[in-house]
Amino acid sequence: MEFSGILTALFKLFFLLIAGFTLNKLGLLDSRVNKGMTSLIVNLTNPALILGSLSSTGAVTEGDVLTLLLFSVGMYILLPLAAFLITRLARVKRDKRGIAELLLIFGNTGFMAIPIMQALYGLPASV
Repeated sequence: MEFSGILTALFKLFFLLIAGFTLNKLGLLDSRVNKGMTSLIVNLTNPALILGSLSSTGAVTEGDVLTLLLFSVGMYILLPLAAFLITRLARVKRDKRGIAELLLIFGNTGFMAIPIMQALYGLPASV
């Protein structure tokens, strides 16, 4: 396993984090710009990335895509129910439940996972 690739990917992410923080502190990224960039990433870039990764392998069938779609829909039906139960079982305070449920449903793993997976498995840059 190539750990230098993982370190390189983490340094790139750290550099992007510092650049975003600095631009925000300098006032070049205001809340309007942040909202627009978030909308662009969530509504266009991330779905395009998923579709592009499916089409670039060449070995994915329509049945595989349908299975993945059904699994994804099922997860987003089950995750809110699981988050509801977990926050009650964990006795999260009532005013913090919404935040805890949101964090349980929507884990922020997509953008960090992609460069790490590229470093680990040598995936092409288009994935």
